[in-house]
This record gives sequence, C-alpha cells and structure tokens, in this order.
Amino acid sequence: MSVFYGQGRYNHLNVNENFTGVQTQLNYAINKNTNLSLGYTYSDSVSNSSGYGFLKNYVYLSVTINF
Repeated sequence: MSVFYGQGRYNHLNVNENFTGVQTQLNYAINKNTNLSLGYTYSDSVSNSSGYGFLKNYVYLSVTINF
C-alpha cells in the first residue's frame, strides 16, 4: 500500500494544484514463472481553477509470465 501527495503551481496560468491519492495491490504467485496482480488506485487533484481538477478510480488486473 502507498499514499502520495504533491503540490503544483503554474505561475503563467495563476493555477495551484494539490494532488493526493492511495494505491493498494495484491500479488499472487500462480507458479514459479507466473504472477497475478490485482490493484486499486484512488487519486484526487484539487485546483483553484475550475478546468484543472480531477478525481480518478483505477482498478487493474495483470498477469506476468517470466521466461
């Protein structure tokens, strides 16, 4: 699990942003060469300008095969 935070300033646009989020991931070894991962990320960007903020929810599933 990880938590992240950041700040940004775009002086030429007079825009300030705060970015926060959290990510979690579960990993499972299917066998010695194959891994399965399931994860979720939540991120939120708050801005003093109406066109720059966002809220994202991201769910992913991946399979990695080593050979």
